[in-house]
Amino acid sequence: MSCRVCHEPGEMVSLWTAVDGSVWRRCLACGSDSSDVSYGDIKHEYDEKYLRHILDQSVDLAGCAFQVTTNANWFGAPSGDKTFLDVGCLEGGALKAMADRGWSVHGFDVIPQAKTGDHITVSDRFHASLFPRRYQAVLCREVIEHVPDWRSMLGELLAVTAPGGIFQLQTPRPWTEPSTIGYQRFHLQLFSPFTIRYWLGTVGFEIIESLLWPEGQAWLCRRP
Repeated sequence: MSCRVCHEPGEMVSLWTAVDGSVWRRCLACGSDSSDVSYGDIKHEYDEKYLRHILDQSVDLAGCAFQVTTNANWFGAPSGDKTFLDVGCLEGGALKAMADRGWSVHGFDVIPQAKTGDHITVSDRFHASLFPRRYQAVLCREVIEHVPDWRSMLGELLAVTAPGGIFQLQTPRPWTEPSTIGYQRFHLQLFSPFTIRYWLGTVGFEIIESLLWPEGQAWLCRRP
């Protein structure tokens, strides 16, 4: 098995089998972790049940919006054209949080049931050409670890961000024990912070600030 992140062969060491049965390995080259589950194994499970599970965890939409308070505040006050795109919008918590702060919001998801209005775009793959504009603020929160072609997605995220606009990426990070936060069957890879920093810069983002905490990471960037 090659690393899903850097694709180096022969550098993988076994970690553990998670409680859901997914088998995880760590790359000694880039420090990222890879699962043995393929996207084809799980893509049919991104459905209304998945959406409802996420919503139930926070009780209601207001609870979901509260969960993204740090992300919403990190964007700061609206500037420019005040447009916001949430890539992986699910139940709409981030959309509500940003609308409450004065932003004009749009969402994207692969789950058909996430489309609750014309402000939601649904497709089986994210692409900047799906949208009629570029956005002043773009959020991709807890998504890229689910995506098989993540390098291409980073390029599309740059393309959908307006010049001078702000992009925010949040994703789990490799850890020292098989916590269900990161090590779950819906996650294909967990990125080392070093790798995320490298690829954000490689696709063209300028990193403004980063946050690291046990099992997680977030990056605030600008498109030059």
